Amino acid sequence: FLVFAIFHLCMTAFHGEPSKDFGNVIPFLLAPLVLIGAFFSHPNPKYFWLGCGLGALLAFGIAINQVYFLNAGRAYGFNNPILFGNTSIILGSGALVGWFFSSSTFGNFYERILLIVGGVSGLLTSLLSGSKGGWLSLVTVVALLIIAITRSMTLKKQIFTTVGIIILIASVLSLTPKLPVVHRVIEAYRRSEEHT
Repeated sequence: FLVFAIFHLCMTAFHGEPSKDFGNVIPFLLAPLVLIGAFFSHPNPKYFWLGCGLGALLAFGIAINQVYFLNAGRAYGFNNPILFGNTSIILGSGALVGWFFSSSTFGNFYERILLIVGGVSGLLTSLLSGSKGGWLSLVTVVALLIIAITRSMTLKKQIFTTVGIIILIASVLSLTPKLPVVHRVIEAYRRSEEHT
């Protein structure tokens, strides 16, 4: 981490890049400190999962405001749509992981509701940002969600529930107005048709 940070700082100074590029190394300088702190203090993972859920929920609020009230084409957070969408999918996925393990970690009903709502909010925020990277993780997260929900069901109930969840997700995606992902999927399909 330290070698990369020093190398980046030297290259930025050598090429005369603006000082804002020095901020790119901050995560690499802080990561070892965070790892050392987590190793010695043994923090409760409950607060990490809840933080992911709350962060995804707040990002969803920002995305709704930008797309539907400010009429931005894509939710961009305060930086760039790709970074915003990928960060929200990570927060949402983290909240869903916490929800998967919440019955063994903690059992508060309201905390589990925050985790599931935060997880879904993170996925929807990624879709509102139009980030293509979120599409792949959306499929993975939905598959894991279906596995977690149908784990203790019979085969008939598993199939029925899986089909129901897929239909529900497809309905929500197709009926949501101003969803940039739908337009980008159509555009990707048209481009693939041109090249074949």
